[in-house]
Amino acid sequence: MKKLFLAMFVTAFAFNASAMPASDSNNGNDEQTTLAIRNLERSMELVDGVISKCFTGAGMKMEMKDVYDLKRHTHEDGTSDVWPYTAVMEAVNSILEGITALKDVAPEFYELDHEKYVNLLNDLYSSIRYYAGSYELVSYARTTKWYDIYGVHRGARPGEATVTGIENVYDDQMWLAREFIRAYKNTGKEVYKNRAEYLIEYILDGWDVCVDSRGNEYGGITWGPGYNSKHACSNSPVISPLVWLAEMYKGSDETTTHYYVNTDNTRSSKTVNKYEYYLDYAKKVYAWQKEHLYDEKTGCFHDMCGGVIGEIQYEEVDGVRYRKHVDIGGPGGTQFTYNTGTMLCGAVDLYLATGDEYYLNEAKEIATDSYEHFRGTRQTINGETYFPFPYDTDALNGFNAWFNNVLLRAYVDAVPYAEFENRLGAKDNNAKRGCDNFQDNLDYAYDNYLQDGFLPNNLLGGWESNTKTKAFHQVSYAAEYAKLVQYLVNTDESTGIKNFNKETAEKYVNVYAVDGRQVRSNVSRDKALDGLKSGIYVVDGEKHIVK
Repeated sequence: MKKLFLAMFVTAFAFNASAMPASDSNNGNDEQTTLAIRNLERSMELVDGVISKCFTGAGMKMEMKDVYDLKRHTHEDGTSDVWPYTAVMEAVNSILEGITALKDVAPEFYELDHEKYVNLLNDLYSSIRYYAGSYELVSYARTTKWYDIYGVHRGARPGEATVTGIENVYDDQMWLAREFIRAYKNTGKEVYKNRAEYLIEYILDGWDVCVDSRGNEYGGITWGPGYNSKHACSNSPVISPLVWLAEMYKGSDETTTHYYVNTDNTRSSKTVNKYEYYLDYAKKVYAWQKEHLYDEKTGCFHDMCGGVIGEIQYEEVDGVRYRKHVDIGGPGGTQFTYNTGTMLCGAVDLYLATGDEYYLNEAKEIATDSYEHFRGTRQTINGETYFPFPYDTDALNGFNAWFNNVLLRAYVDAVPYAEFENRLGAKDNNAKRGCDNFQDNLDYAYDNYLQDGFLPNNLLGGWESNTKTKAFHQVSYAAEYAKLVQYLVNTDESTGIKNFNKETAEKYVNVYAVDGRQVRSNVSRDKALDGLKSGIYVVDGEKHIVK
């Protein structure tokens, strides 16, 4: 990140003086706290601009317009698909997480803005029913009537969107499940958790449970029920939500039903523990994408297997009709930032859930390789160095603004785990470098190219010939700014162990491995992790990292 000077502090105070804490120390790091506060302010400004300029209606009738005309200072008529709409929910969730992260050092944000964004999230959730519809689906192991699945396009009335054939895709449901779980964590409202879990059930119904001649599952989730191709974007985005759900049910005896195909091609089902079910599927999805879409040359991931839609094939078993497995060939397509980003955060979450060093090593490698592959050529502007990430020169075509947002949030998650030894024998961290590059690029664009409250696709080069922008891109930048709040607040370069509260340092505690094994009992809290080998440990219900 660029070095911050006194003038920046003055500017930050000017944005929202009331948001600054009374303490002079800001937890010992004035510079990072001030930058985090400014990031949150900018994230809010971008989201508020999108809501005021690109939305019509209110409450349960909010409608998102796709394009904003910078010359006419108004939105155009076209309505956004569900994917960009979900990105608004993502940005709001990230803002709420940023507000919470700053609660101790800048409580005014929580007091003044938390309820506002909780209510906005609720309105967005209510209005998303315009994208919902119901239908009956014949899948690999059963036939089910699904209610309020989300279609690509907005319907005329709530619950009446078209969701058959290629009109709904599994990745849209995955992005939504992810945001519903985050919304549950941010608000405590059970309706979000229940909706997420229902969508996860629908998504896993798309997993290819058919088996080969050796009895091995083919695996992989097709792009949607109307497609045969299996995409990175319809697999790895569900890994983290699956881990999050599993964590919610850890230690619980709640069950669900697992549907599968036997070696004789008959279909069966069994009752399984939810924690084990969700975690097992997270591992299976990760393994499938690593096996089928990983590119050893770049360390990143291809877009898909099988580029032709083709006819969905069915077979009859014991008089019942099921979807049939279709061979789709090898990997191909562009290696987009988001398809690698979802694997990176998936590896981090699986490591946190299992303590398995395989996933830790995966996180290190993906963070390092993705940074080297996707980071653009060095640019020097006014004596400062910047590194761009892929962008679309035509603001109305392409999605790199949001794709990069997915990679950035993965970098933020990976920072504590991505440290490696470089060629010179020094410690390095490409996830951290990526976060710093994103911060620099966003700030340069905000300081030099902000127009009508919006940012250009080319963050370092400006608007070029573009006179229009997409709301989708603007909420992507908002989400990045808010995610960087968490990066700045949570960064502790001196240690990988979360600091204990001094007031409870003398408390005696038990220490557990992440798999539940007790490794220490009745030890002083401030010495709980001393001398332990590297890994993840649980102390008083909190996870701590020992490097």
